Amino acid sequence: MAVLSDHFFDPPRHRLICQLCTEEQLHRPTFRRWAKAMQEKVNPQRKQWEWCDIAEALDQRGKLRPGMRGLGFAVGREPHTALFAARGCHIVATDLGADATHVGDWTTTGQHASDIAHLYTRGLKMDLGGFVTTSMGLIAVKA
Repeated sequence: MAVLSDHFFDPPRHRLICQLCTEEQLHRPTFRRWAKAMQEKVNPQRKQWEWCDIAEALDQRGKLRPGMRGLGFAVGREPHTALFAARGCHIVATDLGADATHVGDWTTTGQHASDIAHLYTRGLKMDLGGFVTTSMGLIAVKA
């Protein structure tokens, strides 16, 4: 007896690669299913396509399951954090602290997450690994 996975797929399933957004991709069933899974109204535009393609690419590679770990920089209120945590991934999210000098740009558009509560607004049952306020500009890179 075959066991079906819980992956979202369109038979035949095409493994996603790095690519530009096309109108055809905005009408695929996977695009609609991922938007729904993120509690998003389907809105065929580039930003939502990015969210759905990232989720599909990770799902195709078996990365959206319990035990997987992720670190999200400047997550704001985008749906990935909640979706990935709801699928059992241990996600640590970051965003600017409320006292950052340029946080107003993100706050006025409703994109900033100043604390962990902003990540629980999508109605998804999840256990988030943690939230840290930081500026990506302050992260030291060693060559």
